[in-house]
Amino acid sequence: MKLIQRNIIHMEEDMFEITKKYVDRKKNEINLLNEAVKNCDYDFMLNFGHKLSGSAANYGMPSLGHIGRRLELASMKEQFQECRAVVSEIEQYIFEVEVRKID
Repeated sequence: MKLIQRNIIHMEEDMFEITKKYVDRKKNEINLLNEAVKNCDYDFMLNFGHKLSGSAANYGMPSLGHIGRRLELASMKEQFQECRAVVSEIEQYIFEVEVRKID
């Protein structure tokens, strides 16, 4: 598994479907994350960021994990503007990422 470009991930066949499902789950969770920003729900954002920082690298997306860590830290400090900016980065990453199977 390796990151070819920022948002193109090539995966071995055994991880391809699992990784696609992970990305789909994250796409489905974006609405909840945006609601958390609107409601200043720092606990939700902290937990989301923590889980993302711990899981994304396992699916070939270490940079997404780093973004998740930034959300976790901003949430701990209740930095609304930073949280909003980082959530936007997460959303952009998730909706632009393409998972490809290595032939």
